[in-house]
Amino acid sequence: VGDPEKHTYLDTTRPLFVGGHPHLAKIRGLKTRQPFLGCIRNLKINDELEKITPSMITGNVDVGVCPLN
Repeated sequence: VGDPEKHTYLDTTRPLFVGGHPHLAKIRGLKTRQPFLGCIRNLKINDELEKITPSMITGNVDVGVCPLN
């Protein structure tokens, strides 16, 4: 219970898309149709740091850098 925007726990058997999805407009159940805009770093899943490789990304994404603007 509480504010779902502040939860840091997720239990799923389905694929996990971080920051967006290539078919964002077609996905049911989403609260937004806008992709994430910003910087994600130090992504941990099950308390293990996940390395994001180029084969895992879709769209205009730079891996390993967070631009200033």
